[in-house]
Amino acid sequence: TEEVSGNVQPVEKCFLDYASFGYDRNGTFSGLPNPPYLPPGYFEYLTPAQFDPPLFEITHPLFEITHGPIFAIIFGDDHYNYTDAVAFAQAADDTRAVINYMHSWPVPADFATKIPCDEGESTLTQFSLSLEVPSSIESGATGN
Repeated sequence: TEEVSGNVQPVEKCFLDYASFGYDRNGTFSGLPNPPYLPPGYFEYLTPAQFDPPLFEITHPLFEITHGPIFAIIFGDDHYNYTDAVAFAQAADDTRAVINYMHSWPVPADFATKIPCDEGESTLTQFSLSLEVPSSIESGATGN
């Protein structure tokens, strides 16, 4: 029951059914970048430069361009698959983490690997990641 216009009465509520939703973290992010101008699953990012033994005293941080699997950088060894509402929430959070990392450690444009374009193809590339919202809704449910 719920108060509606000053009256307490039964109210029909609808809920999204996440029971059939699944999310495979490895399957989603191991294919980046797309188009694959680097090996699949690899990404370019900046890392602090390491010199062993040190060549000179470094007074300002130096960075180098690293090519490596983005999955391991962001998620470590967590290859879990998720289901239900947890899967939907985790997919959104993982997407946020990847975008945040790409924007926090970008390679300067003049030094990034050039994306090859085949003759006759458009030089514009559209990137997208789709999260599917469960389509079935439980109807007739009552309560909070």
